[in-house]
Amino acid sequence: MPAGGRPLGPMAGNLPAVVARPLVQIQALGGRRIVALGLVALAFAAFFAFLIGRALETRYTLLYADLDLGASQEIVRRLEALGVPYRLGGAGDSVFVPSEEALRLRMSLAEEGLPGGGTVGYEIFDNADPFGTTEFLSNVNLKRALEGELARTIGSMRQVRSARVHLVQPKRELFQREKTKPSASVFLSLRVAGGLDRREIGAIQHLVASSVPGLDAKGVTILDDAGDLLARGGQDAADGLLMDEADDYKVSLEERLKRKVVTLLERTIGRGRVDAQVTALVDFDEVTTTQETYDPEGQVVRSTQTVEEQRDASEKAAKEGVSVANNLPAERNQQAGGGDASQEQTNRTEETVNYEVSRTVKNQLKRGGRIERLSVAVQVDGVYAPATDGTLAFQPRDAQELAQLETLVRTALGLDEERGDTVSILSRQFIAVEPEAAPEETLLDFSRADLLGLVEPAVLLVVSILTLLFGVRPLLRRLLPEQEKASLETVATTGSELSTLAGDAPPAALAAGDAPGAAGEQPEGMVLQNIEGRVHAALVQDVTGLIQSRPEDAVGVIRGWLLEG
Repeated sequence: MPAGGRPLGPMAGNLPAVVARPLVQIQALGGRRIVALGLVALAFAAFFAFLIGRALETRYTLLYADLDLGASQEIVRRLEALGVPYRLGGAGDSVFVPSEEALRLRMSLAEEGLPGGGTVGYEIFDNADPFGTTEFLSNVNLKRALEGELARTIGSMRQVRSARVHLVQPKRELFQREKTKPSASVFLSLRVAGGLDRREIGAIQHLVASSVPGLDAKGVTILDDAGDLLARGGQDAADGLLMDEADDYKVSLEERLKRKVVTLLERTIGRGRVDAQVTALVDFDEVTTTQETYDPEGQVVRSTQTVEEQRDASEKAAKEGVSVANNLPAERNQQAGGGDASQEQTNRTEETVNYEVSRTVKNQLKRGGRIERLSVAVQVDGVYAPATDGTLAFQPRDAQELAQLETLVRTALGLDEERGDTVSILSRQFIAVEPEAAPEETLLDFSRADLLGLVEPAVLLVVSILTLLFGVRPLLRRLLPEQEKASLETVATTGSELSTLAGDAPPAALAAGDAPGAAGEQPEGMVLQNIEGRVHAALVQDVTGLIQSRPEDAVGVIRGWLLEG
């Protein structure tokens, strides 16, 4: 704006309307306001440049996570050699690379054996020198390889993040009678605390035991990163597994019997008006019985043995003394012809009969899960009769009906009084529970990934709107009234100058619009004194153009305003 506060009317008139109007508007703002608007424009330019940069920046995706520092260092060194940009996350255990390079890098690094994960397997023998390795070093490497392979296998489970295995394989000495059993310890880093059940713990125990010669599953100790002992050495996981199965069987049995009672009684009493609880005492001991029975009445001849013996013997009595002459053959023959003789005859018969006695052998194995006692508690809703006030009054069911229900329950469950089974049925008032109102379904049923993808644009949009509302709009409100004031002052100044130049022209003629050339050329008149509010820069430009083209008419109009005012 020139000195003296006068507008550049001639300059604006010589320019095209498209250029003149913005110049006039900017000229009417003033120096300070132009600087303020420039700063706002720069802020918006920087803000949108930030948005464009964020949209065009490289997207990074996770390459590897949960790495130890050694493996992370090897991967970073290899990425730097390949010239691939990367970012480290967490405590240095996560590596991020551009999304379009992730798959190719995984394949390339896997070909080079990365990441190693800090666990050594059987590849330790790939470059080993068989001639320069001692027996001790070979045994140590074999143990390391076995521990590493087991750790890799266990770490591939879905619930396990990483694993470490320690094996103790005692060396058998010469002339040692008792053999020391090997043992193993497994340390697990779980993805979720308590993420392993008994079956999975038992599977790990048997996996380690089957991989080490002479190792029993009871000799494997397992603990997690929270310090919880999952499996104790000397305890078989099957023991805990059997206990869990026993508990599950007991709960399933009680629930099945409960449903049977409720279903039976609801058909006569009504749905939702019967409640029952069943407690079962179950014996899970396994009993093996061997019984051998003999039947004395069932004898059968198996074999018969008969022995007959007959013996004849004779002997002559000796009358002479014992001498040499008596023992000569001639003398003995003479003596045999005479004298007394004795004879002996024996007959013996022996019979042996073998009998087979009837025998019964009975082997009986009673599995666990036998019901020793059942306790059943049932409560049923009563009946409701109209009261004097018109409401329904609760009345318990009579004893006869409850006895009939008890008979039904005993028969349905097969209760045995000799076994100690008990049943109790009561009639009590049920409290009606109002169902919870189901949540209304919304049209914006986005998934979590969709919501996360919309968060950033939504935040940027909100920031933009807040900047427009609380930054630009208050500034414009402060600038426009001052602009209007400056425009009115410009019009007044121009009018005073024109009135000075006009001299003594008749005001009445100008006020009445009788100036020559006014009819048909001047646009429809308007009373400026009735205009209130803001005067835009375009209107000021139009007024300036009219004053320059028709100075006489302008002077007459201004004089009319002065007379009316």
